[in-house]
Amino acid sequence: MNIKNILIVGVAILLGTACSKDKGSVSIDDLPNAKLTIGVKASGAVTKAGDPNALEGEMYINNLAAVVFDETGTVLLGKAQENVNTQDGTAYLIDVPAKATKARIILLANLPGGVLDNVTTYDGFQSMLAELSAQSQADLTMSSQVIVTNNALVADDNNYLGYESMGSENINGISSPLEVTRLAARVEVVAFHTNFAGSKLAGRTVRVEDVYIQNQKTASRYFSAGYWGAVVVNGHFSNSSKVTINRILNDASPILETSYRHYVMENDADEEATQLVVRATLLEAPGYTAQTKTFYATVNANGLANKYDHNFVKRNYIYRMNITFGPNSFEILDGVLDVKVEVVGWGPVNQDVEIE
Repeated sequence: MNIKNILIVGVAILLGTACSKDKGSVSIDDLPNAKLTIGVKASGAVTKAGDPNALEGEMYINNLAAVVFDETGTVLLGKAQENVNTQDGTAYLIDVPAKATKARIILLANLPGGVLDNVTTYDGFQSMLAELSAQSQADLTMSSQVIVTNNALVADDNNYLGYESMGSENINGISSPLEVTRLAARVEVVAFHTNFAGSKLAGRTVRVEDVYIQNQKTASRYFSAGYWGAVVVNGHFSNSSKVTINRILNDASPILETSYRHYVMENDADEEATQLVVRATLLEAPGYTAQTKTFYATVNANGLANKYDHNFVKRNYIYRMNITFGPNSFEILDGVLDVKVEVVGWGPVNQDVEIE
């Protein structure tokens, strides 16, 4: 799967004198000081060149943050957050304080202001929640996995992270750029069709009234310890506001442009599945009265069965839904949307929805 992500590379410059290891235990405060300088490379930061499926702004990095803990996560070694400029696709965060010891390093982009003010421990930071209300097209929060150094950071030397040219000399031997992934996913409706030919509904017309998201997750953790690890938290559900569509379609005239877009947070459906809700009316015709029904489609319910790597909603994915009203759509009390999904990362997740 070709997942388009924003790439992070970092170099740590550690300053100070080495501690003698034969003097017994040494407190963190007694260790040599260190400074961490992080370089950021954003693929297609301004244009869509890096990802043809990204909307303008979805690849922007407006600020960059780094948080460094000791190996146990109980001591905060340093943190920093600075506004950056991605006009040329690169940005730098310098002079993040650290210590010459084993460390846990977390990199984040587009972090809301004030979040780091209350960060003192790893567990405390992991319990903090990113809010859906803070996500927007040009300001999507992103984060890396946690980097736990195998060895103590070396004082009086450069410590590289994610530099191909340094090969095995990189921290933990990581010579490929680190990835940051968006915490949000995007759900969109890219088409409405009817398939009434040859049925008793042949020639009938449908009006799509409105669309909204039900059971959207409104929060997630800011980061995961592992690559694509867990960020889902219990609760934090809501329904989005209804968006009026008010468009007419029939077999000869489908709606073929994207009529709805909405961001949601990751939801593994352990409690409630995120659903697209469509209200539509089968318009009156000679001998028939109008019928209005509400239809529900669980987003990406059958991804694994269709040989993709996840079910339901995962961060950093786009779910594109193609909706078709079939001959039996308006015969049941509440319509159910049957879903077929094509899954890729921050590219299209094409979902064909047939209302039968």
